[in-house]
Amino acid sequence: MTEHHDTFLEELRTCDCDPEQAELVGFHIAVRQIQLDTWHQLPPRPETIEPGQEFSNGVPLLPVDRLRIEPTLLGQAFDRIASLVAERRPQWAISTDIPYLALVGEWYRQGVLPDRTLSLIMQMALRPFLEREAQDILHVPGVDLNQWWRGWCPLCGGVPSFSALTPPGGERSLLCPRCLAQWPFSRVVCPFCGEDAASQLGYYPSADNAYRLYVCESCKGYIKAVDYRELARKISMPVLDILTADMDMAAVGQGYRERGGQIAYWAR
Repeated sequence: MTEHHDTFLEELRTCDCDPEQAELVGFHIAVRQIQLDTWHQLPPRPETIEPGQEFSNGVPLLPVDRLRIEPTLLGQAFDRIASLVAERRPQWAISTDIPYLALVGEWYRQGVLPDRTLSLIMQMALRPFLEREAQDILHVPGVDLNQWWRGWCPLCGGVPSFSALTPPGGERSLLCPRCLAQWPFSRVVCPFCGEDAASQLGYYPSADNAYRLYVCESCKGYIKAVDYRELARKISMPVLDILTADMDMAAVGQGYRERGGQIAYWAR
């Protein structure tokens, strides 16, 4: 287990959440343990992925045909998470004979499946595979995510679900909910459609100015943000993505679209 993974689970277990957040946090703690059980059994990537001209042109480093999947491990994670979902949301129980391996490519390319519950389970079951890939790739010399500056993940191509403004100047970083990679991006451009007209972009700050909900009127997308300059205790973006589910619900309630994550779907 890496320090990153220890930190994620520990933050979930020790977070100061409101009573209405407890069920959501408890669910993600159980999911995270399943993901870590899978992670421990994954071997390191045998070959190196080298960034080339395609990466410079905006093509992510890990296309679906290079994604390493251990079918047995994926099946075990998928079944355990599906059982967990059915236990906590009986109305969301899915068939146990779904050919999930055949759906990996569709989910990876599209980011979502027609059945949102199946899509949620797929994202959670695949996360340890994508995280392991991300860790291995980020150790390759020449892979510099600080040079990416695009609205999709430089590793797996996922669209972001959360962002952070960092000191000293409030520079923005995006979070991929699939592999948990982070990379820099402009604060005045929509990461989903590229809109940069000020008249189409806006944000809603929280009462304490620690959080913001960025919205785009052109594509009706939204992304949550934490301003680490205003937060007394630094909590990682993946954990804050979970703890700010109320922002997802507020955005969806106002007609904006959840693009990168699955938090609003589970929290409803």
